[in-house]
Amino acid sequence: MPLPVLAELGEVLVRFGLSVADGTEPRRASNGFSGADVWQVATPLLTVCLRRWPAEHPTPAGLRRIHDVLRNAVAAGCRFVPAPMPDVDGNTIAQHQGHLWEVTPWMPGTPDDSPRIDDERLACVWRALAAFHLASLQQGIFRHALAAPRGPSPGIAERLQKLDYVTAVGLTEVRHAAVPLGWERLAVQRDEYVQLLGTAARQVRPMLTAVTADHVEQAVCIRDIRREHVFFTGCEVTGWVDFGAMSLESPAADAARVLGEFCDERRPEWTTLLAPYQHTCRGTLLESCSLHLVDAFDRSGTLMAPWNWLRWIFLEDRDFPDRDAVVRRFDQLLARLRRMVETG
Repeated sequence: MPLPVLAELGEVLVRFGLSVADGTEPRRASNGFSGADVWQVATPLLTVCLRRWPAEHPTPAGLRRIHDVLRNAVAAGCRFVPAPMPDVDGNTIAQHQGHLWEVTPWMPGTPDDSPRIDDERLACVWRALAAFHLASLQQGIFRHALAAPRGPSPGIAERLQKLDYVTAVGLTEVRHAAVPLGWERLAVQRDEYVQLLGTAARQVRPMLTAVTADHVEQAVCIRDIRREHVFFTGCEVTGWVDFGAMSLESPAADAARVLGEFCDERRPEWTTLLAPYQHTCRGTLLESCSLHLVDAFDRSGTLMAPWNWLRWIFLEDRDFPDRDAVVRRFDQLLARLRRMVETG
């Protein structure tokens, strides 16, 4: 590891009363799609996750809200959630060289990379997600609420607005945008997305319109759920990471992400697969988490996720160090979009 990077990490760790264990050095674990940099650090007492957030987001206030929710979730029994650790002054956020930093325990377990997750593991995912959602109602920003807030889904309204923009203006902009150096493979993928968008939009817009005015229960939702964010030890969920997209939303949004990430090719079974989660939250949160709302979240996400990547790279000139990983992710998204168009 370059000495300047090692020195910077050491300066941040000292603020949390930590140091690198003798004979080791931090291991860079990710510079993932969120733009955050993550290191696994062995200290004399425990192994921790040191995260440097991108300069653009989140704000200090936004990150404090995230930390409040995570700490309260752990206090409510969600031991699979990484609780932010305080620094020597009692703060869970360190500001250093234009970035926000945090330290959490390194969560045990590994992601499920099997072609098809087994039902026992899926049941554990549902239990963990339900526990997190229910904890958000009891503590954190909802500690004074007696029931889940109700209202139209912010995410559904946002996706409908974004879809209107993309079909009216955005698609033309990205189609004619110059290809940034090094993103030639993504340009080929862009062309396929352009071909699929029209048919997919005609499928998705009526679904969004049908649910946009529905008043649904809301909780703090993770929103960015991916297979690699959920860690298993045996069949139990022992770690769940990456909460940077957290916001108030219908839990149907998270349910859709779980089904899309873990069970996309089992779509005919979704009613049955969703039932354990609905049962866990019955009478408290998710009576209105119907399959048609979950389906609206899933299909609109499948349609709009590739657009987000094209906007970031072709229009906003963002860069991602691991370009191969971006291309692979785009391939996965296109495969899901193809299946959606083909099956209607």
